[in-house]
Amino acid sequence: MLRRNSQEVKQRIAERRQRENDAPRLINEVRRLTSLKIDIANGGNQYLWRIVVERAPALFEIACPEKTCTNGGHDITRSVMQALRASSVRFEGETVCRGDVPLGSCGRVLSYVAQATYRD
Repeated sequence: MLRRNSQEVKQRIAERRQRENDAPRLINEVRRLTSLKIDIANGGNQYLWRIVVERAPALFEIACPEKTCTNGGHDITRSVMQALRASSVRFEGETVCRGDVPLGSCGRVLSYVAQATYRD
């Protein structure tokens, strides 16, 4: 069981790296963007995600912290990119995990508040 879980984790990591590699670069999508940070609250965890604009993919996916959740997580790419393309300086949102836990849908809620700066 442990070996299978380890293989599954490695597979998910490889798939995420591939999605990041395939995604357009953030700086090419929002040329005026100079900085982006996203405060994330996810299942009792809170952290600050500082984006390195010059190298980052235009992909904003956050894993679900629930250990028993499978196929879950939060993809906030669409809402983040929409706000950045509108040159929003501060924006926020909330998503529900789309994964499954042993007793049904995960449903963990992720909230975020982002701050961006742009050049004139």
